[in-house]
Amino acid sequence: HVQAVITVNSTRRGDLNINMTSPMGTKSILLSRRPRDDDSKVGFDKWPFMTTHSWGEDPRGTWVLEVGFVGILPQKGVLKEWTLMLHGTQSAPYIDQIVKDYQSKLAMTKKEELEEELDEAVERSLKSILNKN
Repeated sequence: HVQAVITVNSTRRGDLNINMTSPMGTKSILLSRRPRDDDSKVGFDKWPFMTTHSWGEDPRGTWVLEVGFVGILPQKGVLKEWTLMLHGTQSAPYIDQIVKDYQSKLAMTKKEELEEELDEAVERSLKSILNKN
């Protein structure tokens, strides 16, 4: 799973909206509008927001965090800091699963991993050939 540990304050905490997009384009809603959350003094201090939507994806690349307001009145806020925390395993736990739908996230992830392995093997072979000459 993935966590975004966020420190943010705003004039109305309940209007804060936080989304995160993985390098593979999976969008996760970390925080949506909460009409009854009127707190404006505390905000969120090193608050861990978590998602499992990018489970099984290659985490390498650019992660995008979007923080904004959804509400009727104009709001102000400051994103003070955020840290991306990735949790997972060294080897893919889904590697032996059979792909039934070739458009599924599992199929796309396996394809990406195989392409990466192939690219690395080709690169090693080319280096080996060039070093012999």
